[in-house]
Amino acid sequence: MRIRNTGLLIILVFAVASGAFAQAKTSTRNSGCASGTFTFKCPEGYKVLAAGKTEDRLFFAKNSEFGFGVFVVSEPGVSSVRDSLKSIIKLFAPKGSQEIEWKSVDADPRRSSKFELESKRQLGIDTAGKVLLTFEYRHIDFNGKRLLTGTIVDGSEWHDDLRGAFDNGQFTNNGGCFDSLDIIAAFTNEKLDPEKGPCFFEIVVTMDT
Repeated sequence: MRIRNTGLLIILVFAVASGAFAQAKTSTRNSGCASGTFTFKCPEGYKVLAAGKTEDRLFFAKNSEFGFGVFVVSEPGVSSVRDSLKSIIKLFAPKGSQEIEWKSVDADPRRSSKFELESKRQLGIDTAGKVLLTFEYRHIDFNGKRLLTGTIVDGSEWHDDLRGAFDNGQFTNNGGCFDSLDIIAAFTNEKLDPEKGPCFFEIVVTMDT
């Protein structure tokens, strides 16, 4: 984190953020996770809820401390995003409503990798108005092989008016983005700089004097 004092304005540049953003956890990784035949080091601090060994090749893990989730699907099909999202919601919030209203919001324009084909961000609110989900994913194509990976987080605790936040497109960043980048790097054999990627963001805070 870098802090620059500019009088009434304090600019905080975060690789990891707190407050209205879910936090990340930076640490070493354990090995042994997979999506189909693609293997990668498991992100530390997560509980694996789908091991990527089934026909849909969905790997999904939820961070035990901060609650965001990371998913991976190797060799995704045309309907993989739609089909995986249904499974991810059931794993992410098994006791919550599965009836979610979705809308697209602008994704971060910065690319995660030179092999990234596209990135998307969706905002979801359940019919009961109790959860506000941010679902982000990226498609990667490397040497003729494809990868779908991204994150999901519930940002409801940061908003008093969830419907208003949904209507205004107020999404939630989360630290799982960095773990998703690690998985992309394992897939493409790149050395990615997190400070130049889509996970590094800036918060501007105005303070009264």
